[in-house]
Amino acid sequence: MNSYKAFEKGLDNLFHRYTEKLRREAGKKSKGPEPKMDRRHLERRIERLVQIARDAELHTHGRTAFDEALNEKRQWHPKRGKGWGVEAKRRTFRKWYDDNIHGRNCVYIFWAGRKCLYVGRTGAGGRRPEAHFEKFWFRAATRIDSYIVSGKRKLPMAECLAIDLFRPTKNKVRSAQKKWASRCPVCTKEVSVRRQLKQLFPLKRKR
Repeated sequence: MNSYKAFEKGLDNLFHRYTEKLRREAGKKSKGPEPKMDRRHLERRIERLVQIARDAELHTHGRTAFDEALNEKRQWHPKRGKGWGVEAKRRTFRKWYDDNIHGRNCVYIFWAGRKCLYVGRTGAGGRRPEAHFEKFWFRAATRIDSYIVSGKRKLPMAECLAIDLFRPTKNKVRSAQKKWASRCPVCTKEVSVRRQLKQLFPLKRKR
């Protein structure tokens, strides 16, 4: 089932369940008790629909938006003759960064083989990625991808899209957004769909 059909089916099911009480009051004959529609149940169904819409936007436009925000990509491999210990690796990474990364606005991604460990961003050069070399998970890292972002406005958006696309296992919080920054299309879709669904299906709090 494609995303649109899944969303449509979920929306139809929610509408029928939400209006079941009204249908019965209008004369619908139904066996059994009226299905419950409390706040928790409604919010759970709404979030399910929001996730379907979010995943569809990510699949359709996420990678394109990410690629369009970038100028170039470079890779650094911490396990290929980069010395022993954190300080040695910091020195070699710093030299590599200065020699190869021509831009201050970057999204960096730590990988362990094909598994994404961490996604971050920096607007001040290579010192930010170095801060993660002391993390316990850095020992498993096999490469660091550095993406140079075309402009400071696109930096938070590019980081947010990278988190959505590559699903890092060590990020504890989502990307911090700035008012002046370009909007992430996936997050924008999520906010819009959630707002419209809550307008369509309001549920008052119990007093």
